[in-house]
Amino acid sequence: MNNNIIIAVVLCVTVAACSKKLDRIPTNDITASEVYSTPLGYTQSMAKVYAAFANTGNIGGTGSPDIPTQIISDEGNSDFLRLYFNLQELTTDEAAWTWQNDAGIQGLHEMSWSSINPIIDGLYYRSFFQITLCNEFIAQSSDAALAGKGFTSATVDSIRHYRAEARFLRAYQYWVLMDLFANPPFATEKDAICTFIPKQISRSNLFT
Repeated sequence: MNNNIIIAVVLCVTVAACSKKLDRIPTNDITASEVYSTPLGYTQSMAKVYAAFANTGNIGGTGSPDIPTQIISDEGNSDFLRLYFNLQELTTDEAAWTWQNDAGIQGLHEMSWSSINPIIDGLYYRSFFQITLCNEFIAQSSDAALAGKGFTSATVDSIRHYRAEARFLRAYQYWVLMDLFANPPFATEKDAICTFIPKQISRSNLFT
């Protein structure tokens, strides 16, 4: 290999890797410390916890889905209520579906679904996405997290109410997973995201 090419590659790698500041934070997104720095941030985060039951993403149907398109290619089919209805009703005699072009619908209707059915995958990932939202809010609204932010006592009380709602919504999502999947993985606000793979929990322990 030409020596000039080797030198050029080394220089490119060296220059790209150098930074005077070693304590780096993301520069292309909003961090949790920014979001939860104001009372409005807490309100907006709680709104997302609730909105995730009906919405599919942050832009209203296209462009920013909560659930990756590798799991559900059509973002419009990825909201919680639609997925949950499909699994609970299309597998019974209580509902009939004449439109057959949506992926996974016919398998549910014919009682021939499998682990690759996008509706089953979609609800599984949707529930865990919403649990993750709840876990983050619960972690960011603890007494320790709120201390020193300078919020008024009324604001802190409101955030504590939100925290209780987030705990209920998390419990509801775990109930859905327990009902449909029996022994799902279990993670709480004490578990850091992307640092481990949550272990499965038995149905009886999850209920407790």
